[in-house]
Amino acid sequence: EAVNGGKSGISVGAAPKLDMGQTVAWKETVVDKLNGGVTGLLKRAKTRVVHGWGTFSDAKTCHVETADGPVTIKADTVDFSDVIASTSGSVIFAPHTSGLAISLADAPVGGQLTLTGAQLQLVSAADGVVIGDATAGDISLAGTITQPVAGWDTLPLVTSGSVSDAAGGTLQVANLAVSSVTGVTLSTQGQLIGTFAAANTISGGVSLKNTPPLTVGSVAGVNGINTADDVSLTVT
Repeated sequence: EAVNGGKSGISVGAAPKLDMGQTVAWKETVVDKLNGGVTGLLKRAKTRVVHGWGTFSDAKTCHVETADGPVTIKADTVDFSDVIASTSGSVIFAPHTSGLAISLADAPVGGQLTLTGAQLQLVSAADGVVIGDATAGDISLAGTITQPVAGWDTLPLVTSGSVSDAAGGTLQVANLAVSSVTGVTLSTQGQLIGTFAAANTISGGVSLKNTPPLTVGSVAGVNGINTADDVSLTVT
């Protein structure tokens, strides 16, 4: 229509032509400029850039297939606002740095791997959510942690230190397993745990104050309560 004098007032002297090769080449120059700008920003921020195809094995570990082989990326902080799901296993949150403390809190805690109740509500895991590992530091419960209606109902806490709660720290979960070294103290206020199991190996005891009912059983491979010191269970 433009060739014949279009109604819009726009006209051309000949029929337009499309050179797809030239169009693609122009597009590539634009993409290169945008990528170069982002690269410059990352360099100024002293950010390490890894090129490749990345897949997440959990919320804090990314495996990247690069031209030089696979790369695993870990971090000591977690920040996510979308669903994390494992349909056939567990979702594991553990710090990269050995001995780093973990806080289950309502807001981030400086210098610790913090997980909030709101974040854990976004997790879906067939075998439950595992927090910590054999090298993790102390785990503290300072916020409100409630299992989602559908997503997970088993929570193993694993640490090379102790597990304790603070004022305002509440935990509501069907199945709780604790693997610790220097004691378990969840007695500041009544927790809401269905089935409880604990293995504490070196020092300290196991103390739990819970709202009834409470069953001591087997959870995530931990059977009953085994500890180096006294056991105190209060159901009230």
